Amino acid sequence: PTVSNLVEQKGRLYAATPTSLVALDAATGEKIFETEVENASRLYPVRIRAYPDKVVFIGEFVVAAYDPVSGARVYQHGITPISPLTSLAGLDASIPRLKAQLSQFQYEQPASTGLSAATFPYLEAQRYQNLANHYHRQAWSQRQMGDSWGASLSEIRGQSSSEASRTMSQIALGMSIMELFLEFAKINELQSQRSMYVGWLKEQQLFRRSILSAYSVAENDDYVYRPHRQVRSGGSFTTIALIHLPTGRRRNTVLSPTYMNYGLWNHVDIDRGVVYHHGIGLDPSLYEYSAKRDLPPSGKVRTVGTFLIAAPLRIPR
Repeated sequence: PTVSNLVEQKGRLYAATPTSLVALDAATGEKIFETEVENASRLYPVRIRAYPDKVVFIGEFVVAAYDPVSGARVYQHGITPISPLTSLAGLDASIPRLKAQLSQFQYEQPASTGLSAATFPYLEAQRYQNLANHYHRQAWSQRQMGDSWGASLSEIRGQSSSEASRTMSQIALGMSIMELFLEFAKINELQSQRSMYVGWLKEQQLFRRSILSAYSVAENDDYVYRPHRQVRSGGSFTTIALIHLPTGRRRNTVLSPTYMNYGLWNHVDIDRGVVYHHGIGLDPSLYEYSAKRDLPPSGKVRTVGTFLIAAPLRIPR
């Protein structure tokens, strides 16, 4: 199956499979070559660009050029994703898992605790009430026979059993209320977890739509760019990788240490040589911080006072 556009040039038709670049004779359909794109286990979406001396394969994590006649590789650049949430490969793996987990929540019920803790005091209340009834009947019988002392003793025992029955009933009621509270807490916890998974799913689906939309503006006639994670002294930095397709030259523009602080995708104006990005900026030495202020629960902190930066874009020629 093809996963790219089709390009016809000089009687040859070029297309991409999920793992390779294919050239066919446009008249006969005979395969001229099929070149596997290295170090790319997942390539979609792919764009094919044709130049007089090369055919360029533009994937999510790889940009590579090949000789249009032999299929020999001319150049290749790899892109390191900033995080799983900034790549279609990561999102296409995580979104189905989130959907499966969410579907399980639709049918999951709070785990039963088994025998109710209120069962024992409830049974005890019934037992004491039965004893109280027994002693009261016994006292009535003893009075009929003239045994006043025995009747008084039975009445005392009956009253004591009635008190014990009321006490055990109160304990059973308290335990039932507590169990009901715990049951509501479990239901609320399940609902909270469902809401959390729904939020994650919506967020990742939004990221995926955003990335697909961004691919349409991430290239012009001669350039293509991708967010790229670059390791430098002091940590891992987000960069814009800009590749000149006709020559294969590449330049990286360093942005922010963490992608969440500059946005999912930046607006790159290749013609003007400017990148616009949100949040903190180019390099830690250029950050603009506010005065220290209270920010519970963190205490006194400095916040970044820069909200949108237009920075020079390093353009390969």
